[in-house]
Amino acid sequence: MPIPEESVPFKASNGGYFKSTGKGSHPARKINSFELIFVESGCLNLYENDIEFTLSAGDCLILYPNREHGGLSDYHAELKFYWLHFSVAEDYQEHFSKRISQKTSLHTPDRITTWFRRFLNDQETGDSFGLQANLLLTLILTELVRPGNDSPVKRHSLADMAYDHLKLNYSNDIMIADVAEHLACNVDYLGRIFRQAYGMTMNQCLNKLRLA
Repeated sequence: MPIPEESVPFKASNGGYFKSTGKGSHPARKINSFELIFVESGCLNLYENDIEFTLSAGDCLILYPNREHGGLSDYHAELKFYWLHFSVAEDYQEHFSKRISQKTSLHTPDRITTWFRRFLNDQETGDSFGLQANLLLTLILTELVRPGNDSPVKRHSLADMAYDHLKLNYSNDIMIADVAEHLACNVDYLGRIFRQAYGMTMNQCLNKLRLA
């Protein structure tokens, strides 16, 4: 049985992929739709009304309609992010704002990356249609409430596992990407939470272990 389009409370509008040249900053503006930003690499500093946000690799931010938002600094040279404009059914907006945090750090961002790429590919080729785009948007938003995302305990545990793996393999020709692959997580995300937990980068830790 076909899924009625009106049964999906989210309606996708359009999306895109931004790759920084290291120049310029996010413009200050108000829009009449929600906007979801997912940072793939680098760092993005934004404000919405009087709230400031710092987004790193693996972070998602939802900007709300009719609130002014803009950049707090020039674009980071390595910044890459996906964006998607959408609307939420009026009778679902209160539930939406309570259920989904405005900012979320993803434990395993690869899944959401795949769905963003599919959305943009369908948009470019013209293969996308209303229900299909809305369902992809729903999958993306559902990922934001997956258990374990933005959990301090889980982030610390993952950093500990990375440290243990470095201690066991520092004498080998190991690379940081190998550790991320071993733990099945995004290398930028792992590097960020490792630095938060240990106060140094994984490369610094690796060099310290080898010198010791």
